[in-house]
Amino acid sequence: MDNNRQSRDLVDTGSMHLINVSMTLRWRDLDAYNHVNTSTFLTYLEEARIAWLESLDSKWMGAQCAPVVAAAHLNYRA
Repeated sequence: MDNNRQSRDLVDTGSMHLINVSMTLRWRDLDAYNHVNTSTFLTYLEEARIAWLESLDSKWMGAQCAPVVAAAHLNYRA
């Protein structure tokens, strides 16, 4: 993961932990109108998920277990 491109802040919201990951837009992320391409949002979510897993104090991946995304669904609005 390119740490020069991202900053991470762990946010403690009580029993639930969230993470904020700031990413620099890449030229390939944009469409012809200079909007973030809709398919890119899943890439952003994946990068944030990995950053969150790496921020955990406990071991999250090993020989017997690894995180798997079983499904992803996005609703786009205007």
